[in-house]
Amino acid sequence: MFRPANRRKSWEFLLAEGLDEEDVLDTVSRLRPEHYDSGPEGDRDGSGGSVMVFFYPYKKTTLYVKVKIWTSSEGDEGAVLSFHEEGEHE
Repeated sequence: MFRPANRRKSWEFLLAEGLDEEDVLDTVSRLRPEHYDSGPEGDRDGSGGSVMVFFYPYKKTTLYVKVKIWTSSEGDEGAVLSFHEEGEHE
């Protein structure tokens, strides 16, 4: 699930690069321990689940990827909260 917290920043990046949600999910599936930066920590909105940050090499830059995982009545779930170039984070 792609549910960016800073929708404008993430969507502007995707549009500029010609990427879509499928590309985001494909990149997330390729994240490895060496891409891990921080977390897990609680979501700043107070909702349940754990948030983790990854930095992933992309072309000549680095992507900032923030994901959230939680367990619901339907099982484990996750969402991509941020997906854009490294820099200022929301």
